[in-house]
Amino acid sequence: MSYSRTLTRVSAATVLAITASSASIAIADESWDMALPWGVNEFHTVDAKRFAEVAEKVTEGRLTIAVHPGGALGIKGPETVRSVRDGVVPMADAVMLQTVGEVPINGVESLPYLISNMDDLKTLHSIARQDFEAGLAAHNIKVMYMVPWPANQIFSKKELKSPEDFKGLKIRTSDSNSTLFFEALGATPVQMPIADVLPSLASGALDATMTSMTTAADQKYWEFLSYGYLTSHLWASNAMLLNMDAWNRLSPEDQTALDAASAELEPQFWAVSAGEDEKAIAKLREGGMTVEAPSAELIEAMQEAAKPVWDTVIAKVGPRAQDIVDTYLAEVGR
Repeated sequence: MSYSRTLTRVSAATVLAITASSASIAIADESWDMALPWGVNEFHTVDAKRFAEVAEKVTEGRLTIAVHPGGALGIKGPETVRSVRDGVVPMADAVMLQTVGEVPINGVESLPYLISNMDDLKTLHSIARQDFEAGLAAHNIKVMYMVPWPANQIFSKKELKSPEDFKGLKIRTSDSNSTLFFEALGATPVQMPIADVLPSLASGALDATMTSMTTAADQKYWEFLSYGYLTSHLWASNAMLLNMDAWNRLSPEDQTALDAASAELEPQFWAVSAGEDEKAIAKLREGGMTVEAPSAELIEAMQEAAKPVWDTVIAKVGPRAQDIVDTYLAEVGR
């Protein structure tokens, strides 16, 4: 056999090997970790597990997602955007109000007393969701779906009968908007992620906290707090964040399948959220907590305290925030 013929055969074999290797890389299965700070029984965690199951099904097993609730991966709320952006974890569920450090426009959603109910929240999303997603896209992040929490309420060791009862109250807040809000009421707000709340309640570092009824029930707040007040002063949504580098490793067919699955699941997840409050209130009362509407005097003071927060946040974020708020208020008739 001649040297040239041998070389030709070797070269052909090499090309075939490289081609096969490239094809293998192109269709390599993906396995992602998903970080959540929420407890295993929180409905957002249940939603995430459902998404992971559907993702594996629609990609025919080419994508598997391991869901890690309860902060098991050590990623706290304010760290989520950076962690997903930098590929520390491919996926994570983030409450939007804790993404404002990187995407200030996302703080519009959590303006106190901007949202009155879930229908209003849908209206706001129809106006501003493209802004929310574009801001996160600038950080190498794709949003797979967004799902709201039920309204935030106040949970306290002591009764809150009048605005005076806020004075000096050490209350956990979730973002800069709510911190400004409770400062205006004379409280002593302490901004912290949800993972730090129970230890702070147990140690006496907090007198009160704000969160949803579902979180309060899941974390058994009746073991530390006696009163829950239906203030509904703040609404917030979660966004399931995905690192774009991980997304781009999927085939176009699997990307299309996942987008379709997200579009189908998101309204189902919203419906789950809408039904959670009553179940959570019943659970809290069964645990011994008093859950009631606040006094008219208290609500009036809280709504008054919200006004300067709007002005401060909108001035900081810029004209687009004002455009969103104005359009939203016009559409909901306020």
